[in-house]
Amino acid sequence: MIDLHSHSTASDGTYTPSQVAVAAYEKHLRGIALTDHDTVAGIPEFLEMAGHLPGLAAIPGLELSTNNLDGVRMHVLGLGIDCHAPSLQDLTSQNQIWRHERNLAMIAKLQEMGYGINEEFARTFCHDGVLGRPHLAEALVALGICQDQQEAFRRFLKEGSPAYVRRQVFPVDVCIEKIHQAGGVAVWAHPFSRTLTCAKFQSLALQLQEMGLDGLEAYHPQHTAANTDNVLAVAKKLNLLCTGGSDCHGYRFDKQFLGDGDGTLRVPDRLLTILLERIHARTA
Repeated sequence: MIDLHSHSTASDGTYTPSQVAVAAYEKHLRGIALTDHDTVAGIPEFLEMAGHLPGLAAIPGLELSTNNLDGVRMHVLGLGIDCHAPSLQDLTSQNQIWRHERNLAMIAKLQEMGYGINEEFARTFCHDGVLGRPHLAEALVALGICQDQQEAFRRFLKEGSPAYVRRQVFPVDVCIEKIHQAGGVAVWAHPFSRTLTCAKFQSLALQLQEMGLDGLEAYHPQHTAANTDNVLAVAKKLNLLCTGGSDCHGYRFDKQFLGDGDGTLRVPDRLLTILLERIHARTA
């Protein structure tokens, strides 16, 4: 098996980059990609550790938040990127500024509601990574405001909730371009994690392909079997790559465990060979 979507303490995961690589090796995965949110800070440590683990292909990556062509939030994975590429350094630096501004705005809303949370306390759950909503959720639990992170998101942090603030992001075509400039391939992550009709998904995939999108994430814990089949069919029709992964955040989220998601996720090994060939073609 392989896992082409995982997170570490460099963003909102609970495993260090080294631990991600070791866990993948211990689960006998053939390939693992580290795809932290809006940062490549964990990649050097991840690759260094993976270099000591025979038989494990380590793919440097990241996950970028953007908007699809209807203005609805979507995520794009960059796989096989050069983490030192200036194009990505500029993009991730700006994304982290926007994240910081959003975090402060959400904390301010929580304070206006009478809750004693502040940035300094929230950062104690961040492990020096990129502060995000999961860390705010942990802080709300620690303060006794919520019983668990799911409640924190439901009551305060998810879109439409009273403390939610929409974050500024780069347009999807810019994200794809920056990934390509860094030698990587761009993949639409978990497209059916939000409500989409099959026809709408195919229409968006076609438009994104025309912008340079390389692939679609077919295998994901939030996808039903029908979702996966739909992604595979559209990818074949449009000659796009297929990928898959657990979207593991360590112990933060149930049913997103490294390698097998909810225990039933199986990402075919053959997709790794195809991905590596495409990455090589991008950088040749």
